[in-house]
Amino acid sequence: MTLGWILAASFAGGTLSAALAAFALFLRASWLPMLFESGPPHLAAGAILAGIFGFFVLEKLLLWRHCHTENCEVHDRRAVAR
Repeated sequence: MTLGWILAASFAGGTLSAALAAFALFLRASWLPMLFESGPPHLAAGAILAGIFGFFVLEKLLLWRHCHTENCEVHDRRAVAR
């Protein structure tokens, strides 16, 4: 029963991601022209740059203390206590 829920959630998540990506690709061509026509161009450009910078910082924060080895100096509690 649990395996069924895991498979259903994985399939639903993948389907939802693909559908959302297709929707974004379909409408993306009209988003930027509408954004620049709706207000001052410098505000639109600032919002775009702020979004890019915000996601860049978010990615760096998530990867900052990420290790792939068992003997990691960052996450080793004995190394912190010394």
